[in-house]
Formats: sequence, structure tokens, C-alpha cells
Amino acid sequence: MYAEYKHQEEHMGIVVAIGGGKETFEIDKYIVSLAGKTKPSVLIIPTASDEQQGYIGLLAKIYQGKLKCKVKTLKIITTEMTREAIREKILAADIIYVGAGDTLKMLRVWSEFAVEKYLAEAFGNGAILSGLSAGAVCWFQDAYSDSVLHESGAYAKIEGIGLIPSMMMCPHYDERDEFDEFIRGETMPAIAVENNCAFVIKDGNFRIFKGIPSARAFLIKGAGGDIIKRELDNEEFLPIESLLNPS
Repeated sequence: MYAEYKHQEEHMGIVVAIGGGKETFEIDKYIVSLAGKTKPSVLIIPTASDEQQGYIGLLAKIYQGKLKCKVKTLKIITTEMTREAIREKILAADIIYVGAGDTLKMLRVWSEFAVEKYLAEAFGNGAILSGLSAGAVCWFQDAYSDSVLHESGAYAKIEGIGLIPSMMMCPHYDERDEFDEFIRGETMPAIAVENNCAFVIKDGNFRIFKGIPSARAFLIKGAGGDIIKRELDNEEFLPIESLLNPS
């Protein structure tokens, strides 16, 4: 799977996966800077929050009001849209920001309208894909999510859209002490990201961006019943292959 990723990387965009947090303005500024434009276009996708207007307003206040971007919103639950209209809106954006909320419900809605297909196309065209919590874990092959609490009674692994293959992501890691025990039985490496911290992928490389100095990110992997955990704090980009095949 990584071989396919590496083969395509020169055509791909950027992913900025934010672990969580109520105030992530420094990360938001970084996301906008990646576009390299004075006034980039930002598409907010609030599916995970049921397209609540209050949440959309908060994101618009940051990206349009403070960061002076051209902001649009993709509503597919509360607004009737054709697949072609959805695709057109996604592909027109320089930056796509996926909001927090119910990851599993979001992915199910996306599947009905082929949203994941259009996001992959946008990524292939060089778009910046970003988001917080649900909007962070969705890009990975697997996600550690509380969306299944009502079904299983516990946090569980769910399948993401796989733009970042061969990895699982755990958001809000500073609030999820049980994750280390969960990963003990898994074979896939996980990226565990605390609030106000982001895991960034660009051109087959990764870096950590911290909204506050104390925020952290970790590579965690089960190993024969044990756990291997390494803090990631590189500000420069390093090959993502080193995470998939650590020495």
C-alpha cells in the first residue's frame, strides 16, 4: 500500500490532521499559509456535526473573518445537491476543512454521495485537506473513534477513507488513556495526537505542528504483546516511510 502512496506522492496535496482543541488558531494560520495565496478558497465540510449553523459560523469567523479567506460550506445533509455539484465545489477549493463530530455517521453520509471519491480527486490535484478530530482521523486507513459508543459500548477502530494508508490515528490523545492498551493487540502503527497539535503530510514526508508548545504527538505500535511508543516532535519534514518501517 505504501508503494502505491509513494508512487503517487508527487501529484498529491497536503494533509493537516489536528488532534483536537477548542482554540487552534495557530494551526489554522499554518494551514492557510500552506496554500501560498493571499486569499485562498476554503471549503468547510461540517457533515460530522450535522451541519449545525453555530459550528459553521465559528469556523467561518476564523477562516473568513480573521484569516481573510474566501469561505464556502458544503452541506449535503440539509441541502439537496447533485453529485456533480458536490464534486465541483470540492475541486474548486484550495483548502478543505472537515469539522469535528460523529466520524462514523459522517463517513456513511459521504459514502451515499461519493464525497470520499471527490476528496481523493482533490488530494490528487494538490488540495490541502485538513480538519479536527473526526476531520483528522477520516484521512487515515483506520481511526480510533467514539462514534461506535452507542453500538459497542466502547471506543473502537473504524475504517477511514485511506488517503493515508497503513496507519491508524487517535485524536484527543491527552484525553484517552486507554488507547495504549487498545493498540497492544493491533499490528498497524498508530499516530496519537493531543489537542492543539497536528500531524502534517506533504510529498510523502511528515512533520508535527504544535499550536501550543506543550502539545504532543506519538507513534505507537503493538509489538508481541508489548507497546512501542515514540514521541514525534520534528518540525522539519521527514520520510513517512520511517514511521511505517521504524528501525
